Amino acid sequence: MLVPTATLAEHRRHQLAREGLVFRPDAVQTFSRFAADLAGKLAAGVKQVSEPLFQLIVERTLREVAPVEFEPVSDAPGFPASVADAIRRLDAVGVTARDLGRICSAWRYAGPLALVWARVEERLSNRGIALRAGVLRAASAAEQASGTLLLDGFAKFSAPERELLRRLNALPDDDVSDVLHSVPCRKFVADSEVREAEEVARRILAAAERGTPFREMGIALRNPERYVAVLRPVLERFGIPARFYFSEPLAANAAIRYFSGTVEAFFSGWEHEHCLPVLRLSPRFEPDELDAFDFAVREKIPNTGLAALLQLADSHRGLTRLIHDWETLDKNWQRRVTPLRWAEQLSLDLRNSYRPAALPDRQLAGTVEWERARAAAVELFEAALLETATDWPPEQVPIPLALFWPRAKTVLEHTALRPSDKRRNVVHVMSVYEARQWALDRMFVCGLAEKAFPKRHQEDAFLPDEAMEKLQRAGFGVETSADLDREEEKLFRQVCRSARHELCLSYATEQKNGPSAFWIATGGEAEPPRPVRPAVRMRGHARRNASRIADSALIEWAAKAKPAFSVTALENYLGCPFKYFTLNLLGLRAAPLRPEKRLNFLEQGNLVHKVLEEWLPERRAIRPVFDRVFEQHCAQLRVARGYRTETAYATMLADVERFAGESTNWPFHEACAVEKKMTFAIADDITINARIDRIERLPDGRLVIIDYKYSNAKNTKDRSEDETRLQGPLYVRGIAQGGETVAAMVYFSLKKSAEAFGWGVVPGLKKELQLLTPEWVAQGAAEARRAVEQIRLGLMPVLREPGAACKWCEAKDACRVGIAEAVMTAGS
Repeated sequence: MLVPTATLAEHRRHQLAREGLVFRPDAVQTFSRFAADLAGKLAAGVKQVSEPLFQLIVERTLREVAPVEFEPVSDAPGFPASVADAIRRLDAVGVTARDLGRICSAWRYAGPLALVWARVEERLSNRGIALRAGVLRAASAAEQASGTLLLDGFAKFSAPERELLRRLNALPDDDVSDVLHSVPCRKFVADSEVREAEEVARRILAAAERGTPFREMGIALRNPERYVAVLRPVLERFGIPARFYFSEPLAANAAIRYFSGTVEAFFSGWEHEHCLPVLRLSPRFEPDELDAFDFAVREKIPNTGLAALLQLADSHRGLTRLIHDWETLDKNWQRRVTPLRWAEQLSLDLRNSYRPAALPDRQLAGTVEWERARAAAVELFEAALLETATDWPPEQVPIPLALFWPRAKTVLEHTALRPSDKRRNVVHVMSVYEARQWALDRMFVCGLAEKAFPKRHQEDAFLPDEAMEKLQRAGFGVETSADLDREEEKLFRQVCRSARHELCLSYATEQKNGPSAFWIATGGEAEPPRPVRPAVRMRGHARRNASRIADSALIEWAAKAKPAFSVTALENYLGCPFKYFTLNLLGLRAAPLRPEKRLNFLEQGNLVHKVLEEWLPERRAIRPVFDRVFEQHCAQLRVARGYRTETAYATMLADVERFAGESTNWPFHEACAVEKKMTFAIADDITINARIDRIERLPDGRLVIIDYKYSNAKNTKDRSEDETRLQGPLYVRGIAQGGETVAAMVYFSLKKSAEAFGWGVVPGLKKELQLLTPEWVAQGAAEARRAVEQIRLGLMPVLREPGAACKWCEAKDACRVGIAEAVMTAGS
């Protein structure tokens, strides 16, 4: 029995075994394997070239031939893969390089493509390997074995395949029918792809409860690049065993990303920016063990060298051991050895550096699957490197790693990782191309939205439809874009035919696309999806109010951790209790920014404050002060000099010079305090810490409190009118407790214009301020006391809806704003 794919071959073996039939495993095999065995019987022993080696040969041929027509895109990362794909597609239908050059010479890119293809064929022939059509031709020429062939699951055959079948007297009369037989069809529409996946999971569980085995259900995807990432976690949450019939590039696996990242870090001279993501991939450490080290490294970027990394990792034994391993690699990889030796050396060195720990018992199915894929990737890595070495002549000479590694990267990117999964009773998740070959009790077809299924195809990048039509008239089974569009309907019918008892169609409106033509053509009414969530198993005492700290020990710890409160902390609590909980109580902070982004709005404000602190006492030329402070600040933050930095420099310089020029409008007197720190009480057991930018004394002895805001006039005005802001009344309260009288509390906006907002009266200031009254001060103090009381009770309520400030909040990635109802329902 011959079938199109290895997965279908395995499925048929399981089906026959369950029916009690005894047979050799190779009695059911793929057409490709059968043809390769026949071709191998020839004296020359023709073998099919592997995909990674084919990519290497195409890349090298493109560099050597270098057609001028391809020059504008020759450096594009995906161009060699596009050329390889074009050659492979034409070869599959029996076209040769000579045919292409002869028939399509009128088209610009046909000649260069044929030239590259001919050189590739020459190199393949010299190695005794060929593309698929070459293997099929060799199999047709081989001596045929006796026996009966059964063909199962094929939609159509190419010309080389039909020739081989004709030689074997096994050619079917016609292609497989695509007539859609009648089975019950159910449909539903979901508002998102996640809800679509959840409804599919609910229906699978309902079918399983009615007696349908998981192995008799399948999910067909036309856009697996979108749906696999959604379906995998959803099916795992619902406890549904599933096998995903999709491979991924070996280079995408976490273990191989660690291997590749280590080599790239070596080439960078151990740049810390390259090293840090690699360390994150190491299986030796838990993520929380790396956090402090991660932040320390980010703060020092740009930085290089393993010695500097060791200094930052001195308290982490595992990190220290790994960096010492890297020092050994650094010495080993400076040499010149043969390509074969590089393959062996890299595999040994990187596997020794990786060393994953043993997986504990009783792990989730998803974790086991992930670990199985990682183990398979590590084994396949060595084979990929050995295949890279075959791209050099047999008489290998020593080369540096810099010559070997680029080719190894190409092989890793085009080597498919397919971890072994021997589970039998699983839901089959596959592409529509795979699903059309199967026959299952229930088939779910997802993503029937407009522009998704059917897909619309563009003309071939190398050969337009006119060229394809000329090849068709010459007898080759190539397809134009219109042919491919028509094939979509045939594909849909074949997928629907794979359902024996029930078919379920669905799509999501998340992308604002309506239903596709296929959805409409099936008719019938769509059923509404039911609200569904997997059961959450929680111990009784674990169910608690999610917006309150109820543990008395934790409340006592919080009181000791915060014996006094800053004005900013209390404003954070009144604006968003979760922000206070995250940033002020727990003391969490966001990861340090990249060097080019470190001069953000916060740091610009700090820099401008420092400039004014130094300039205001003497009021000389402000630019020299600004330049000196700017250089010091950038050096301290290790800011990268570039467009962002220069733009920020010009903007801030213009703002401080404008302020200096307009400062004569302010009735300045000698400041009695700059950056004044003070501590005061608003109740017997509540202490407030504050720091005031500047305090000036008027001729009548009263004080003016000044707080500089590096923001525009609108934001500064909004701040002065925001009732959750306590800075104004608490500053006045603190100064008044010292026996002084406050005439005004002023916010000075410095960005784009120098404007004052606030409370009180300042003689000579051409700006009307709000009233500064005892009631206003008392109200601010009362709000601060209320905030402290709620904090000490452990109240951390969750906001229902996000606000304008959420966009800039450092805690937004851990925030629960907008999901309050779900949090309260789940109890966690």
